[in-house]
Amino acid sequence: MTSSVKAMLARGFKAHQAGQLDEARVCYEQVLRHDPGHAEANQLMGLVARRLGAAAAAETCFRRSLAVPPAQPHVWNNLGNLLLAGARALDAEEALRQAVALQPAYADAHFNLSRALQRTARPRDAAASLARAWQLTTTPTPSMWQLKALIEADSGELGAAESTLRSALSQYPGAAAQWHTLAVTLQRGHRYAEALRA
Repeated sequence: MTSSVKAMLARGFKAHQAGQLDEARVCYEQVLRHDPGHAEANQLMGLVARRLGAAAAAETCFRRSLAVPPAQPHVWNNLGNLLLAGARALDAEEALRQAVALQPAYADAHFNLSRALQRTARPRDAAASLARAWQLTTTPTPSMWQLKALIEADSGELGAAESTLRSALSQYPGAAAQWHTLAVTLQRGHRYAEALRA
C-alpha cells in the first residue's frame, strides 16, 4: 500500500469516527479507485453505506472485503447484522457461523447468531448461542435480556420470560423495549390489566 493510499484511508477513518460520513465515503472511494479489492477500505465503506441506508451497497462492500482475506470475523459479524436487518435470517446465520468459527470467544457474534436462530424459530439453538454470549460478557446488555425473554416465550415458558424481563427492568427501568415485551408476555398469559399497565 502506497503512503498516499494509507494517508487517504486514515483521513477517511478519522472522518468516519467523527460522524462525517460523506467525507469518509469520498476518502474510501478514492482508496478503492486505486485498489478495488482493498479489504479494509471495503469493510469501512460497507459500514458507511449501511449508515447511509444503502443496504445493497453495504453488502457488496462487505463481501468484497471478505473475498481476500476471508478470515475476518468482525466483517462476517457486520454482514450478518446487515442481513438480519434485511429480514434474511438464514443468510445472516451463515455469515455469523463464519464469525464464531473464526473467533469462538466473539460475544457479539454469538449474540447475533442467537438473534438469527430465534427468528428462524429454533429456540433451543438460539438459547445455546445466547448462553455462550452471556458467558463471554461481563455485564449483559438490555438487548441480551430482551432476547432471552423472547426465546423463553417462544418455547412456551411465559413465566420464565416474565421473570427474565422483571430482572432486566430492575436493572434498566427505562428500557421501553423490555416494558413492551413484558406487556406482550402478560397478554399472552391473559393477564390483560397487568399488560396494560406494562
